[in-house]
Amino acid sequence: MKQLNHKKKHMALRAHYVLYAHYVHYALYAHYARNALFALIAATCLCTGCATSGDSSDTGSTNAALSVDNGYAPEGFVRIPAGSFLMGSTGGSGTESPVHTVTLTRALYMGSAEVTQGEYQAVMQTLPALIAKNTPDADGDMPVYGLSWYEAIVYCNKRSASEALAPCYSLAGSTDSDEWPADYAEWTDIRCNFDATGYRLPTEAEWEYAARAGNAATASCIWSGTQQQSALSKYAWYYENSADSALTDTHHAHPVRTKAPNAWSVYDMSGNVQEFCWDRYNGNQYTSDRKGVTDPQGASTGTLRVVRGGCYANYLCSFCSVSSRWYQAPSEKCAQTGFRVVRAEDVSDRNSTAGQGE
Repeated sequence: MKQLNHKKKHMALRAHYVLYAHYVHYALYAHYARNALFALIAATCLCTGCATSGDSSDTGSTNAALSVDNGYAPEGFVRIPAGSFLMGSTGGSGTESPVHTVTLTRALYMGSAEVTQGEYQAVMQTLPALIAKNTPDADGDMPVYGLSWYEAIVYCNKRSASEALAPCYSLAGSTDSDEWPADYAEWTDIRCNFDATGYRLPTEAEWEYAARAGNAATASCIWSGTQQQSALSKYAWYYENSADSALTDTHHAHPVRTKAPNAWSVYDMSGNVQEFCWDRYNGNQYTSDRKGVTDPQGASTGTLRVVRGGCYANYLCSFCSVSSRWYQAPSEKCAQTGFRVVRAEDVSDRNSTAGQGE
């Protein structure tokens, strides 16, 4: 009987802890959204009954027939074709609407997975401090996290230079980050040359287009790979499946490419770690873009940067949707945030028959 009572007490304490953890999680997103009403709705809309999880008004791409096998992509990358799609959602938060047409005029190569700790250390010769003091996985396939947006930019340029590609990012005319000021406060005017051949962060529109994988039906892409909430665990690491076991709450990131990819062979676009994009964040950006835009690059002013994709700690399925938008200060380092890279298509390889990279 004492053992039974102890077990009941343990279960009660654990339930209390989980409820408190959920409260903290919702409060965090309320802080990001700066919207108390949305936080209240989110807190009552648990994963088993998300209002957005089955919303038939969620939009997809208008290019269902597009193929990604008509060009060669380097190893670890997939070719994302040019095209038009419907961006946003009528079923998510207010920052995800109105739905509007976006046209992307250039194909690109996108990393099929998030940048790993091994890839990051090979270029930067170090790992973010948040990883270094935990359990690093520099030789494996864990995604890198705990770095700032600025550090992701530096990685892109250094990797470009190491592969004899033209770096995309410059500050005061220099693409050599070793020449940039030591103080991030002086990095506010970083420019991106989208015509350069090197690595860069995807724009928010490029990210969502790839996450949707060209689906045409309006309800066919709520999460990257599926519109069925019951199938989300097949495609995403999120709160429901990211802990070590059902008896613990040690939720964490997992090796990349261990869940199923979407139809364009892109992995982890919903869950695992959320991802930095190039764009400055503007909660009303879609209102400005409502008549349709071509090759958008985000807001022209502001300091916050767009974060996409959801993460292993997201309890609400809707936070992992392809349309969900969040933001982070460029100097902020978060255990749930990583990134993936893109680069311009090499037209000399366009007619190659060598096939796509994994």
